[in-house]
Amino acid sequence: MYFSLVGLLVLLQVPLPALAETHYVSNCVELQQIKDHLDADVIVTQDIDCSDTQNWNGGAGFEPIGNTDASFAATFNGGNYTIYNLTIYRPSTPYVGLFGYIRSSSVEITSIGLEEVDITGNRRVGGLVAESYGAIIQSHATGTVSGSDYVGGLVGEFYGAIIQSHATGTVSGSDYYVGGLVGYQQ
Repeated sequence: MYFSLVGLLVLLQVPLPALAETHYVSNCVELQQIKDHLDADVIVTQDIDCSDTQNWNGGAGFEPIGNTDASFAATFNGGNYTIYNLTIYRPSTPYVGLFGYIRSSSVEITSIGLEEVDITGNRRVGGLVAESYGAIIQSHATGTVSGSDYVGGLVGEFYGAIIQSHATGTVSGSDYYVGGLVGYQQ
């Protein structure tokens, strides 16, 4: 008699590993909702205009995805699409960027462009990620990024790998560890 491996595991009542949930993102509201699904893989399906984020949250704009209490812990596949005109204005808040905090080295952000961002935070501020231990692959950010320290055009503070990625625009900080691509990298 022939059994498949899955059939054998079911017969033996061995639990099967759960498949990761996947979220498909086609607009800025869906992009913002990722913060409520930090373990779900994300696939961007088209260019996204986030111009209206300048009016969100009483002028504070987009809320960064993940923080030190609950970090983004999945994959983000940008599909070679671009997010335009993302605004975040949180000058007294640390960990500010599209992604606020990525704790795991297994997280990958790939193939996404952010253009004409306007991002202001306090400490650890980046156009794409404020602080990350994961990998950023074939991605870029353009626009204005500002904060006090650990400020970078792409990433504020970084402990992972950046592969074929870049940043252009204006990056400013009032204290230390300020850079065009990365503010601080270990």
